[in-house]
Amino acid sequence: MAAGEPLPFDQAGLRFYDHAIEARIYAEDAFGGFLPQAGRATTVHWPASARVDHALESGQVVSTSYDPMLGKVIVAGPNRESARRALVAALDDTAILGLTTNTGFLRVLVAGAEFAEPGGIDTAWLDRNDVPQPDPAPARAIAARLWLDAYAEPAGPFAGDGFRMGGDPRPPAVEPRRVSRRRLAACRRAPSRG
Repeated sequence: MAAGEPLPFDQAGLRFYDHAIEARIYAEDAFGGFLPQAGRATTVHWPASARVDHALESGQVVSTSYDPMLGKVIVAGPNRESARRALVAALDDTAILGLTTNTGFLRVLVAGAEFAEPGGIDTAWLDRNDVPQPDPAPARAIAARLWLDAYAEPAGPFAGDGFRMGGDPRPPAVEPRRVSRRRLAACRRAPSRG
């Protein structure tokens, strides 16, 4: 076209087969006025179920001196609804720890009823609507459990190597208590509660 040559096809030759949706992950606080954020990305996990264009890896420092876009998560499906659901799943599988991003905002937005309705969101939609901030309690509970599993020292009578198949049982870690003769005699005299 730039050289004045005609295209080998016209508009009637175009066919659409799938729907695609792209979410742009930014280092910004979407629930705090979309202000740019900075910090070290201690942990970065991109979804395997989507095409992801990015250059951010764990350990990198993100500065406010440059464009805050960290990556693009792109999904496709045979129709808009399947693409939308694929994007929700891909955003669920995206984790960037150490700095604030808009990932949670995008996930709430894409999972919402307005976005699910074709034409339900326009470019001024955010001026008229609020996106509720996700509840951080479930993520904190999962993080605490993962930390405990990774770093807590096992304790108690069941601590140790766990279940053994085909080996000798582990000696019990329970220490017997010393019981006085008077207490032992009282236990023997007590009526049985069969």
